[in-house]
Amino acid sequence: MNNQQIIFNTAVAAGLYTEEEAEKIVEQYGELPLHSLQGWKRRSPRGYEYKILKGQHGIETRLWKQRRNSKKENSEGEKEDDKKDGRFYLAKTYLFSGEQVKLVPEEA
Repeated sequence: MNNQQIIFNTAVAAGLYTEEEAEKIVEQYGELPLHSLQGWKRRSPRGYEYKILKGQHGIETRLWKQRRNSKKENSEGEKEDDKKDGRFYLAKTYLFSGEQVKLVPEEA
């Protein structure tokens, strides 16, 4: 199960969407508008950032995250990134809908 499937199942289980509604949204937009804070920040336009509205609580779930280990040497003595090993783990995260975040100008 990948992260998109986990988010889909979490949204349906939390009652945000019915399975049919969620399928239509994914078909139309490619994903549900439900992201972690980091996910919202990646989607913000230059010069702006998303902030969680005061008093809002995310839906707790676990998504796949790649381990960040130091580089290691392979048999030829070259440094090799661990990212190529495909080591992932389930990390706790909170998902927020578009109604729970606000786009604001970045502070300098």
